[in-house]
Amino acid sequence: MIQHLKASRTFVAQYRVSTNDETRFPAALQDLVTFYHYALSLGLDPKNIILSGDSAGGNLVIALVRYLERLRSPQLPLPGGAMLWSPWVHVTASAGRDFTKCRNSTKDVLTPSILQWGADAYLPSRNLTADVLPFISPLHSPFRTSVPLFINAGGKEAFFDSVKDFAREMAEVDGNLVRFHATDLSPHNLMMSYKGLKMDHEMKAAAEDAYHFLN
Repeated sequence: MIQHLKASRTFVAQYRVSTNDETRFPAALQDLVTFYHYALSLGLDPKNIILSGDSAGGNLVIALVRYLERLRSPQLPLPGGAMLWSPWVHVTASAGRDFTKCRNSTKDVLTPSILQWGADAYLPSRNLTADVLPFISPLHSPFRTSVPLFINAGGKEAFFDSVKDFAREMAEVDGNLVRFHATDLSPHNLMMSYKGLKMDHEMKAAAEDAYHFLN
């Protein structure tokens, strides 16, 4: 990624993983806000910061961009762009059952039980308001952003249709810049799986597409 995106620095943020009431939403999003503030404190030009997240991490990057847009604070200026790799955009209390209704669900590396466990661990125990829900499940809740969004999905993953729909919805918002890149034969999360699947060429193509779009 450093090679293809010509990045000079890479900062890997370890957010709190949901295991109890103290680490459910919004704990991970709070961590991302802290990490982003720290990166800015290093004197980095926000225009040179590209956020990146895959799967559940992609969901969090979307939430962070939404939060920064809503906040519009001079202390937290918007980044130069964001890359979303197979982001989990449809997170519900019935995540496992929802997954079984998706194309490719029987062929994907993800399983209904994993997704149900993730949703149960992450979703707040209290009732969600209409204002908060889009921070957790962004599908069908597009928003205006000046942050360019590069979105990748694998043609053989069960998330493909929901990710493509999210990209389309965001692209339809006036002023948004969105690039959807489909990797035809990839399963979930090309970023994590390309080495084992010998999809280096596909990863290179996606990364170079992201670079040209974001520059």
